[in-house]
Amino acid sequence: MKFQLKIMKISGFLPEFNTCLKCGQVIENDGYYSGDLCGVGCSDCLNDPRGKVILHKKIREFLNYLTESDFDIITDYEVKATEKICQSCFDFLKECINKNSLKQIKSEKALSFV
Repeated sequence: MKFQLKIMKISGFLPEFNTCLKCGQVIENDGYYSGDLCGVGCSDCLNDPRGKVILHKKIREFLNYLTESDFDIITDYEVKATEKICQSCFDFLKECINKNSLKQIKSEKALSFV
């Protein structure tokens, strides 16, 4: 998952996880992912959660930590992450790319987004 996050960061596809992209407020708890914003919004700005993906605080912390950690170091987050958490993150990242890409990403299978 580190590879996918780092590629997304380099290519400009990495969503904002920490700050509401509507009001600029730092999100302390759970946030809502909005494909239209290509990042998270706070509960005040996205008061209608239909069609939005809830990004729990722990998931946001996990994704941020993996984005900034070195490839060579296995973090506590990686050791503790369950298969369900990892699959949820992969599904989320896949949705981010598909929502914000003009074309179907052909390398999706090679990047383990299936």
